[in-house]
Amino acid sequence: DDILRRLNKNFVYLLNLPRPRKSFKIYRTIKILEKENVPLLTEYQLLTIWDILRTFVFIAVYPFHVFKFISCFQTDATDMKDLLKHTLVDTLDTVTFYDYLRYLQGRRISLLPYEKIKLVGWFENQSLHKCLYRGLREENKKTVIYGAQLFLYSSTALNLIVDEEEVPLGVVPDKILTNGSYYIPKVTCLNYIVGPSLRYGKIFTTVTRREKQRNILILLPYYDDDVKNILTLLGSANLPGEHLILKSHPATSVTKFAKLIPEGVKINDDDTYSLFEISKIVISSASGVLIEAVSLGIPVISVKNTERFDYNPLPDYGKGIVWDEVTNSEELNSKTYEFLRKWETNYEEIMAISHEYKEMFFSEPTEQNIIKAFDLHDYNN
Repeated sequence: DDILRRLNKNFVYLLNLPRPRKSFKIYRTIKILEKENVPLLTEYQLLTIWDILRTFVFIAVYPFHVFKFISCFQTDATDMKDLLKHTLVDTLDTVTFYDYLRYLQGRRISLLPYEKIKLVGWFENQSLHKCLYRGLREENKKTVIYGAQLFLYSSTALNLIVDEEEVPLGVVPDKILTNGSYYIPKVTCLNYIVGPSLRYGKIFTTVTRREKQRNILILLPYYDDDVKNILTLLGSANLPGEHLILKSHPATSVTKFAKLIPEGVKINDDDTYSLFEISKIVISSASGVLIEAVSLGIPVISVKNTERFDYNPLPDYGKGIVWDEVTNSEELNSKTYEFLRKWETNYEEIMAISHEYKEMFFSEPTEQNIIKAFDLHDYNN
C-alpha cells in the first residue's frame, strides 16, 4: 500500500470478516483499521436488503439444485460419478451461505461506477475465492483479477492446483502470482508469473555469519498435534540442551504446552530472522519456515507426524545435505548430530544449495518488481 500511495493509486481493502460468533473481534478489527486510516470496504457497505433475501432463497433451493444435478449422472466404469454423487449428498450439511455472500459482494463491486477495477487477492483456490471472482465477472468484464499465491506451501496442498477446465466458469484469476519459479507448472495454459515475495523481504537482507551460528532452533508449527509431536520427540532425544532455543508460532500460545518442554530449552520470542542469525540447525514441521531456513544456508530437520497428513514443503533437492525428515527421537538424535558434522565439513556445499533454494522459491519484493507484477503502470487510478 505504500507503493500504491506513492503512485497516487486509489485502493481499498475488501475485508473477509470473521463469522458472527466473533462479532466483537469484527468491531475491534474495524476500529483498529479505521484508527490507522486504512481504506475499508465491508459486506455491510456492499450488500442490500435484496441480497439478503437472495441469500435466504439460496439456502432454501440449494439442496434441490444438487439433487437435480446428480440425477443426470450415469454410472461409469470407474465409479467416479457414484463417488461424486455420494460426496455431494454427504456434504449438504457443510455448505454455508458465507461463500454465496462473497459472490454477491463481487457482483456489487462490479457495478461500482469505475472504468477499471483491479482485484489483488490472497488466492488458495477455495470456494470463497471462486465465488468472489464469479461475482466480479457476472455483470461486466472490467475487472482484472490477480490471484496471489505469494506464500510457501507443500505439493500435498492439492487445492492450490488450478484446474484449467474451470476457466470458462469465471472462477480462475487472470494472472496467478507465485512466490517463486518452483511453483509454476511446467505445462499450463494459465497465466502464471513469479510475483514479489511480499512476506519474505528479510530473506534478501538477512546475512548469516558462521561464527555467530551456534544454536539449534526449534520453531513450533501452527497445528497443536504437530507441536505435541515435536516436543514429545525432543523430550526423548539427547540433544545439546545448552544450545536449544524454542520459538512458538505467532498464533499458538506456548504456555499450554509448558509441561512438554524439556528442561534446559530456552524460550525466545525474538524475530525469526534474528534467531536464524544465531542458529546452525532448525527443527520444525509442516511450515514454510523450513524453506526460509534452508535458503539462508541453515540445515533443517522436518519432524513428520505419522498420525496426520504430511505437509512437508521441501522438494527432494538437497535431501540428506541441507534437510531431512525424521519420525522418532532416535532419528532426530542421529540427524541432528549428522548435520552438526556436515556444518563443519560441507559448509560450502550447504551454501551452494541454499543459493539455489533462494532462486527457486523467492523473488525480491522491490518496488520495480511489484509494479511489474501487478501492472501498476497501466492504470491511471
